[in-house]
Amino acid sequence: MFKTHLALGILVSVLVINYLQLESWILFGITLVFASVLPDIDISKSKVGKKFWPLSSIISFLFGHRGFIHTIFPPIIAVSTATIFGYGTLGLAFLTGYGTHLISDIVTVQGLMPFFPLSKIKASGFIITGGLIEHTVFFGALIFLLRVVMTTF
Repeated sequence: MFKTHLALGILVSVLVINYLQLESWILFGITLVFASVLPDIDISKSKVGKKFWPLSSIISFLFGHRGFIHTIFPPIIAVSTATIFGYGTLGLAFLTGYGTHLISDIVTVQGLMPFFPLSKIKASGFIITGGLIEHTVFFGALIFLLRVVMTTF
């Protein structure tokens, strides 16, 4: 669910920013959080898909939901491009956020094929999207985020 991807993106952003002790953390954090919800642009009915319609409809038509956009290749392309143009830190933010989304989708029953089209091996877990465990993860992320923010600032 969007809210779980968002909460995990914000949590990971705060943790990485604290770990790396970044001085210019605002753009890093925004990039990471944006990338943590971006893969769902491949479904036009998602929150991201609605914001970027008609692009999301085109992406959905070309790749389908949890197709190529939900692989390791888009973030690798993005981080490589960012690094070439001297924005390696933002590339790292994008890679981390996007990776957070992919990992959180891998643990769901639906799973995904992280190396598609090179491999059709599917990675999946036991969490039902929108189910009790996902809601628990969402609230757990919020509680942990609150704790980190309160002890950091």
